[in-house]
Amino acid sequence: AESSTKTALELERKVKNLTAQLKAASGDLDEAAQHEVSRQSDTEKLKQEIEMQQMDILSLQKQLGDAIAEDSALRMEKDEEIEKMQHRMVSKHEVELAKQDTVALQNKNAELRRQISDQDDTLRFKLKTATDLEMQLSEASNMWHAAT
Repeated sequence: AESSTKTALELERKVKNLTAQLKAASGDLDEAAQHEVSRQSDTEKLKQEIEMQQMDILSLQKQLGDAIAEDSALRMEKDEEIEKMQHRMVSKHEVELAKQDTVALQNKNAELRRQISDQDDTLRFKLKTATDLEMQLSEASNMWHAAT
């Protein structure tokens, strides 16, 4: 009877020990699952941010193209105006107005070039940001794959 009591106590102790190990393992598994869900959420957010950056880049490229086209059109228009003025006699007043227009167009041209340069800088920054985000996404994906 004493031997079976010892065996029963020993079995009860083993059951309690295994139950505690099972609870600990279950907690670790829950924590790992929560971590994985969080990482997947972060990965999805990075993907969305990259998509937004890519749309911004496309928009900036279109704006840059439009600005270049506008600048080119203004230059062509001004060149045509100058050519027309050279083919006819003009008064001093008309020459002065043309000079003022030329200065205004040169200023506009300089402003457009500055805007194009600024847009180029912004585009480069957003492209670098998008590249950095893609690298982060890749690293997160690699970490996720390594963890699974």
